[in-house]
Amino acid sequence: MSSTETEVQKNPILLAIVLSLFLSVIGTIWVQLLPSSLANFYNFGRAMCAMQLTVAPFIVLIFAGLINKFIMKGRMNLTTFTYLYAISMSGSFFLGTWIPMGPFGDIISARYKNPDWAVYIPSFMAPPTAIAQQILSGGVPLPWGDWMPSILSNWIVQVLFGWFFIATASIFRRLWIDVEKVPFPHAMTAHELLRRLPGEEKPNRKSLLGPFAIGVFLGIIFLFPILMGGLFPWFPDIYGWRVNTCGPGWYAMPGNSPLAGIVGFGTFMKNPLATAVAYFAPLSISFNAWFWYLIFMVLMQIAFAMGFYTGIDTKGGCGRAWCSPNGTMDPPYNFQIISYGGGLMGLTFMQLILNRNYVVETVKAAFGRVRGYARSRRTRR
Repeated sequence: MSSTETEVQKNPILLAIVLSLFLSVIGTIWVQLLPSSLANFYNFGRAMCAMQLTVAPFIVLIFAGLINKFIMKGRMNLTTFTYLYAISMSGSFFLGTWIPMGPFGDIISARYKNPDWAVYIPSFMAPPTAIAQQILSGGVPLPWGDWMPSILSNWIVQVLFGWFFIATASIFRRLWIDVEKVPFPHAMTAHELLRRLPGEEKPNRKSLLGPFAIGVFLGIIFLFPILMGGLFPWFPDIYGWRVNTCGPGWYAMPGNSPLAGIVGFGTFMKNPLATAVAYFAPLSISFNAWFWYLIFMVLMQIAFAMGFYTGIDTKGGCGRAWCSPNGTMDPPYNFQIISYGGGLMGLTFMQLILNRNYVVETVKAAFGRVRGYARSRRTRR
């Protein structure tokens, strides 16, 4: 192993800091320079928000592969590429269209949008109203002293959540990866790209008509008209992307559509990337996705026939998802309460109960109370 490889492997923290700073600066500038029609699809963050598929990890791997081939002459190894993927994956969730908005932005804007209840927001979560309102006009010096408490509090929240999920993933890593071999479509997609980087396995590399090359070619054919249409309004809208298309490629059904009478139906995906990634998911997952969506549409139709959700049949696809009344936020179903509250808690407890022996064994192993476990770890080292 070369000294360069050893240094990179021993200093992942330095690599994480440098790459995170680079992506934060470049990614933030990039998304602000994009036309509004492309900001939700060509940013470095979530290009497929429902699947949480982000762009930065794949861009970083592609450029890292080129640098490794032409500049470093193959000295980067698989461990380094894995660090690059993990770091860019973590950072990519903060480089999308809605960042730094979302909950943090909602709290800040509440200072001047909802003054009645904004008085209950602590000072460390949002700056004073006069400072928060400067976002609307801009053109003033940035008062760091007023902004720093809310910046630090938001940062602490993100770090705590990060630590929590790292700990959770560490506990269940062996169960999910070694025992159950749970497929993770996003990581599988990145791994297929990683196998074709210089210095790693190169299946079908000799043939220009290999599946990987064909997929890249088809992707370029699909994306080029969308890119041109976003940059130049005169370019023909070949895929109808500028008509009733939401963000990453959902077709939002208009309220005057012949299908508007199906009140549970709002959008459908016309981006082939979603279909391609879905092929990595197990058949049981794919079945559950369409089956329960079908059940949802049936239940919505029954509730509408009984007098609930009046007027939803005249709303467009996005309105059926985000505007009241709809089945996720309003009676009789309030599905969002089930999925975001009780559903998540139920899945958590089910996971812990079904795998209680594994969890107990893992905790004992962490405290060195499992015979042979510590010895086997020392042997592997």
